[in-house]
Amino acid sequence: DNVPPTLTSIYPLPSATVRSLQQLTISFDEPVQNISADTLTINGTTAEQLSGSGAGPYVFGFAQPVTGMVQVALSGLIRDLAIPAKQQDSRHA
Repeated sequence: DNVPPTLTSIYPLPSATVRSLQQLTISFDEPVQNISADTLTINGTTAEQLSGSGAGPYVFGFAQPVTGMVQVALSGLIRDLAIPAKQQDSRHA
C-alpha cells in the first residue's frame, strides 16, 4: 500500500452555513490510526469527545464556537495501517 489515507466525507461540508456546530463527522477511504479527540481543532480549540474506529465515521464533539466563520484543522499524524504507515495529507482536510 503506497497510498496515504484520504478523507471521503466531511459533515457538515466545509462551505456549509449551519445554525450550530457542536459535532463534525469525517470518514476515510481506509482504516486509520493515531486519531484522538485532539486530532481535530475548531478555531484552535481541540475537540472534547470522539467516537469511531477503522475508516470511520469519526464523530468529534466540541463546545459551540463563536458565531461566524470557523477554522477546522486535522492533525497531520493520522496514518493508515500499512507497514510502513502512510500519513494522511492534512492539506486536503
